[in-house]
Amino acid sequence: MRACSGTVLLGNGLRGMTETPDKMQRRVEFDFYYIEHWSLWFDLKITLLTLFIGFVNKNAY
Repeated sequence: MRACSGTVLLGNGLRGMTETPDKMQRRVEFDFYYIEHWSLWFDLKITLLTLFIGFVNKNAY
């Protein structure tokens, strides 16, 4: 899996802890979705949405 980019290359815990097993299951589902649908466009979309939401969303840190 190290051939993929994005969250797959991050080590354990770098995305923060989860409060419940259900949230951890959902995170794993997102990871598998990412692995199955990886593309340069998908990475670009994730990056742009992260930047946009990070600066615009009132709940962003």
